[in-house]
Amino acid sequence: MSTVLYSAIRPANSQRVSDVIRQAARMGYTMTIFNGWSDADLGGRAANKGPHRAEADKNARILREIQDACELSGDWPHIIDVDAIPADYQVA
Repeated sequence: MSTVLYSAIRPANSQRVSDVIRQAARMGYTMTIFNGWSDADLGGRAANKGPHRAEADKNARILREIQDACELSGDWPHIIDVDAIPADYQVA
């Protein structure tokens, strides 16, 4: 299993956070809570990439795949991979 990092999950309607995590496991991923990337980690612009930019981009692509796999009747969960977490998001 590969590890994928996230900061928060807001499940789709009629869905639980555990449903999203189980789907990720079926896809071969272990979801691990993470405080997010800092600006220093990511860098500012395309020409000035930080030391973790490639890792963060790959992680974001995997999170989008998991979100797509968890679609329920046109509603998708929101899996956050940054450090700004809105108050209405559930953290698993």
